[in-house]
Amino acid sequence: MRRPSWAAHGTIARAIQLLLLCSLNVVSWENEEHRTDRKKFRDQFSGGQYEESPFVFMEREHISQALTRIDLYRLALGVHGSIVECGSFRGNSLVLWAHLVELFEPHNQTRLVIGFDTFRGFPSVAPEDGGTARPGRLAAAHPERLREMIRLNNIDHRVELVEGDATRTIPAFVKDNPHLVIALLYLDFDIYEPTSVALQHLLPLVPRGGVVGFDELALAKWPGETVAFKRHLSFGEVRLSRFVYHPDVSFFVRD
Repeated sequence: MRRPSWAAHGTIARAIQLLLLCSLNVVSWENEEHRTDRKKFRDQFSGGQYEESPFVFMEREHISQALTRIDLYRLALGVHGSIVECGSFRGNSLVLWAHLVELFEPHNQTRLVIGFDTFRGFPSVAPEDGGTARPGRLAAAHPERLREMIRLNNIDHRVELVEGDATRTIPAFVKDNPHLVIALLYLDFDIYEPTSVALQHLLPLVPRGGVVGFDELALAKWPGETVAFKRHLSFGEVRLSRFVYHPDVSFFVRD
């Protein structure tokens, strides 16, 4: 059976995006009361129903996040190297990257998905991070469960989780893996110090045509990521782009 072309999948993705944009023009993001009502209703269903009908239960913003990752992956598809995610939290995007590799590049054994996170929240914060960040915030409990789901999804050969303070683990990982090349670098640490270290050590490993994504650039709530960007890059040297269906994520392709 002939595998569908990426162009066909791209057409489907564009159609989904169009439907999403239409829905966003009609209904705004759900308010807190609506979220609470939806959660109460969702709790009546089993996990199996979630797996079989995910779009029934997903909020539009989660679909937007998934489409963003799919389109970033698509941009990097022809670039040699691995996918590196800085800030994996509960692993949703990390697992999505790995599934995409298995779907479209099953024979590309050099394409790994590498995720950095403490899984215990921010180890520390800097003055550049403003007032939102605090030590311990955004802890992702039970990283061992994430590892087990990665194994059960049969993608453990694709995924490498690097647990610990990224200001230490990133330099050590780069030193221990001199063969590392990065096709897609996604920065989602939220705060200044690990983002700065990631840009210092990982950005030089992204070749021309590679993609660099930012989750919180230009957000007043998380200023540390933007301060780190300004330290290592300038807005005049990159073409900073975004997808129209996601308000926050930005990216550039290395020239």
